Amino acid sequence: MKCEKLFENLNYVVLMGLITGQCIIGKWYLLGQCVYLLCNMISVTRSFVLKRPKADKIKDCSCTAITIGLILLAFR
Repeated sequence: MKCEKLFENLNYVVLMGLITGQCIIGKWYLLGQCVYLLCNMISVTRSFVLKRPKADKIKDCSCTAITIGLILLAFR
């Protein structure tokens, strides 16, 4: 139960990270994308640990894949 509560509360970290990423992405694109990637990875882990519905897992995995793609395109 305590572990489950930790993963529920990690969503606040994700929210903070997404806001931070949005603020810095214009000036430091890759740093902002790395913040997004970290938040997306937390969301994916959280979805599986909390046994979220399949739609949530697909959404989180898709967002992670998009972020990885954007990071890779930056090196192109």
